[in-house]
Amino acid sequence: MISQAAKRQAEFLCRRKQQSFARIEDKCLTYVRVNESILGPFKNQVYADRFFLTLVRAELERPEDEDSAQRSRTVWISV
Repeated sequence: MISQAAKRQAEFLCRRKQQSFARIEDKCLTYVRVNESILGPFKNQVYADRFFLTLVRAELERPEDEDSAQRSRTVWISV
């Protein structure tokens, strides 16, 4: 589904922002699975990895005090 290289890059992004990758990994992977179940499989691995990393970046850019529903909308809008 998501390459190990993309996961390592996501871990690096999280460390750089002093965030826990484990905290957002499941959420981002769930979004990827939902997207695939609705729209079908990604064209290739590059598209899947790019989508995953976009979700990770969106999660890292959100303010911590934002409520959960607003965070979810922000993530989906940014993709």
